[in-house]
Amino acid sequence: NFKKYLTKVKVIFLDFDGVITSPDTKWKIDIRKINIINDICDKTDAKIVVSSTWRFGCRGDVSAFHERLKQYFIKHNYLDDVKDTFDKFISNIVGMTECIGGLRGNEIKSYMNEHPEVENYVIIDDVDDFFVSKHDHYVETNPIVGITNADAEKAIEILTK
Repeated sequence: NFKKYLTKVKVIFLDFDGVITSPDTKWKIDIRKINIINDICDKTDAKIVVSSTWRFGCRGDVSAFHERLKQYFIKHNYLDDVKDTFDKFISNIVGMTECIGGLRGNEIKSYMNEHPEVENYVIIDDVDDFFVSKHDHYVETNPIVGITNADAEKAIEILTK
C-alpha cells in the first residue's frame, strides 16, 4: 500500500511465469532472475506490484502473499546463502493488481486509477495483453529464458525517463 509514501513512486508490474520462472527451472522461481529484478529496484527505487496469476487466492492481501512466497522458498529448499536475495525481493513487493478478469492491461489500468502516487511504471511480462497506449511502458520477456540483463536495461531506461 503506497498510502504511507509521501512522495511519488515508481512501480514494476511484475508477471512471474516466463519472467522469473522458465522451463529451465521447471517453472520454479529462478534466483538469477530475482537478482535481475532486485537490481532494477536498486537502480530505480522502484517497488513491485504483482500482476502475475501467482497472486490468485491472496485477495489483495500483500502480507498473505509475502507469507506464501516465504513458504514457497522453504518448500523448495532455497539455500541460506540466497535468503537475503529472496528477503529483499519480498520486501520490494508492495502491492498486487486486483483480479478483475479480461486483459491484464485492465487490471493495471484499474491499479493506476486507484494509485495517483505512481509517477512512472514498467510492465514486465511475457504475454502482451495490454493496450497499445501502454507499450511505451512494456518490456516483453522471452518465456523460454525469462528476464535477461538486456530486458532489465530497457526496464531501467523506462523507469528513469
